Amino acid sequence: MMEYSNTDFRDSTFDIIYAQASISTVERRKILKEIKRILKPDGIFCAGEVVNLEKEVPLFITNLRDNFRD
Repeated sequence: MMEYSNTDFRDSTFDIIYAQASISTVERRKILKEIKRILKPDGIFCAGEVVNLEKEVPLFITNLRDNFRD
């Protein structure tokens, strides 16, 4: 286990990094700096985040959010 903002990977290790629900945290700047460090210069960064586009949050999103709170 590693923190997203401080990994054990060498510089320019990955061709692609996919991050799901990890850059919407308070440490977003540190995490993005770490991603930039471990991503190869021509690498691809893909991020997926949960967003609320409606007033009422769907139940499955509420359950997901509640299960991953600190």
